[in-house]
Amino acid sequence: MPCYFREGWVVPSLNNTAVFFVGGSGADALAKLNSSQLAANLQSFLGNFVSPLPNITNIFISNWTNDANVLGGYSYASVGTRTSTFNALRSVLNVGAKNIWFIGEATHPYDYSYAYGAYETGVDAATAALKI
Repeated sequence: MPCYFREGWVVPSLNNTAVFFVGGSGADALAKLNSSQLAANLQSFLGNFVSPLPNITNIFISNWTNDANVLGGYSYASVGTRTSTFNALRSVLNVGAKNIWFIGEATHPYDYSYAYGAYETGVDAATAALKI
């Protein structure tokens, strides 16, 4: 079985937790695996970097390919995109007596392709809304 994992990182604030990003045909292939097959594929990837291999006990995966609200999409910034573009996207829009905040990964200046970028922009907007 080919290894589909290409990029990953350890989450310092969560003990024994690593996050991996898979896209394209690799994401399609992984979406068809059960958790045992997924663990075996991940251990194959990790074998290139660590020995002995860690015991994988829990796997959580978001399957955007089959999510009816997403259908496999994610955001990315084109080469040359400036921080000011992201700042403009997430600036508050005043509509009469109401304010609208646009949040999500596409509005984060450097974590624009990741869930934690979406989370952080949501926290920022909620904090701003509570100050009004």
